[in-house]
Amino acid sequence: MATNEAPRTTITKFKFNIEEYRRKIYESRGKRAHRCQRCGTTKGVIRKYGLYLCRRCIREIYHILGFKKSSIHRG
Repeated sequence: MATNEAPRTTITKFKFNIEEYRRKIYESRGKRAHRCQRCGTTKGVIRKYGLYLCRRCIREIYHILGFKKSSIHRG
């Protein structure tokens, strides 16, 4: 029984790469969307003024950014 059938090709439901789409969604939502630009941590990220730096990195480079230490809140 020899038949001359062409090999089947799989037809995908999606017209785009689903893995790339999932990765893009994963990176653009939730905690991973707000990461420190310097060290990559997701904890303590300050987003104000578009900084996207964690509080630890800001303490290290505040003088480069033009911020000054203030003792107003110290008792």
